Amino acid sequence: MLLLAEMQTASLFGSDWTLVDLGTLGGSQTFADSINDLGQVVGISQLPNDDDSHAFFYANGVMQDIAPINSGDIRGGRLGLNNFGNIASGVVVGGAYYPAIYQGGQTTTLGSLGCMSDFTGVATAINDSGLAVGYSYLSAGGVRHAFAYRDGSMRDLGSLGGYSGALAVNSSGVAVGFASDTMNGFGRAVVWANNSILDISHGFESEARGINDLGQIVGETMGPTGTRQGFLWSNGASENLGTLTTGRNSEAYSINNSGDVVGTADVISSISFETNPITRQITTITNYHNHAFLFSNGSIVDLNSLISTNSGWELNYAFGVNNSDQIVGWGSMDGGEHFRSFILEVPEPNSCAIVASATAAILIFRRWRRKRMRNVYG
Repeated sequence: MLLLAEMQTASLFGSDWTLVDLGTLGGSQTFADSINDLGQVVGISQLPNDDDSHAFFYANGVMQDIAPINSGDIRGGRLGLNNFGNIASGVVVGGAYYPAIYQGGQTTTLGSLGCMSDFTGVATAINDSGLAVGYSYLSAGGVRHAFAYRDGSMRDLGSLGGYSGALAVNSSGVAVGFASDTMNGFGRAVVWANNSILDISHGFESEARGINDLGQIVGETMGPTGTRQGFLWSNGASENLGTLTTGRNSEAYSINNSGDVVGTADVISSISFETNPITRQITTITNYHNHAFLFSNGSIVDLNSLISTNSGWELNYAFGVNNSDQIVGWGSMDGGEHFRSFILEVPEPNSCAIVASATAAILIFRRWRRKRMRNVYG
């Protein structure tokens, strides 16, 4: 098993991956949020002349405008997506923004936990059984609480004594996110399961951002030195994912059922020097920016090392990874002036790889499974 894991890691990290530019709705930038097992993507795109931006749904090479979902004067955060193409987000109704689910052209508002004006809350994720999670304010300008919504009913998931918010949910209905123990306290990574809440923060400021169907959880923790470190929590134990070479911080956003994790981590972008005009003392300034990463079988790798060096892309953020190891995120082709959304895919194995490595069979199976799911989910 160890040999197979090492072979799989080598295959994942070994050669140039296929990079797909998702395009835009006519503007200069897109910001993808989530990807499902069919390779469908949701996010936000600027419109022509960059005058406005709308939410989008991307499938089979086509980007569709799905306004008014998360596209009005009041907006929520990232959009969630399940394998049926159902989208978790929010919509403006009567001047207030409410959590909502978008299903095949139809929008269902989910109500709130009490607040009825301005920004009342947002749905952040939805699983294949239709269970949506997010957070909602109990009153205007008041505290927010995580919620679970199913079959027309919104349920308050509670907190540790202060505020809370749910950011992801798996197929079993286990939700993860953050909660505080006082109204003004810092957020802690938590899990909601079996009508109870479990603090997995070890007392540090943290957030849980993703969970797979095995109950493995990823997120980030604020360390004692002030740096943020991505973590993987599994069966009660938490593992620090580390950072990229030269970096200080990392954040993990998503994990698939194979245990592959994606996120962002900072790296040194340049070193500059500043001279004090009075003392003439020279100060060295280290500048950082973000690169997308993949963590697989104990190793963390910069996604920029997996693409062709002459692609023109710099991959900055990876927000989702599906069960076929397709990765969605943001990158830049102009030095960071504008972000574009991408899907990064494991390359098709060649015949030599098939003979040389059993891992090729794993990759072929994952691609077959993605094609089969297209038939299952339509």
